[in-house]
Amino acid sequence: MAVDAAQAAQIRSALVRLRRTTGLPVAFGGLVESGQRQVRISELSGTATAALSALAVTAGNGLGGRAVALSRPCAVT
Repeated sequence: MAVDAAQAAQIRSALVRLRRTTGLPVAFGGLVESGQRQVRISELSGTATAALSALAVTAGNGLGGRAVALSRPCAVT
């Protein structure tokens, strides 16, 4: 699912708020792809590189996959 400019701005804003409120150094996200249990990372906040950009994360795989499976943000220490 392609993210348009307005959606990208909303995701970036949410990631900045998430980092500010929680004190987390890094946050990433994107939209869950229609009809699939997967998200494509479209926005990064606090990262040194864009290495995760456009990565497809399937439900249940890693931290991002846990967030997809639970339909909510997740964090690790």
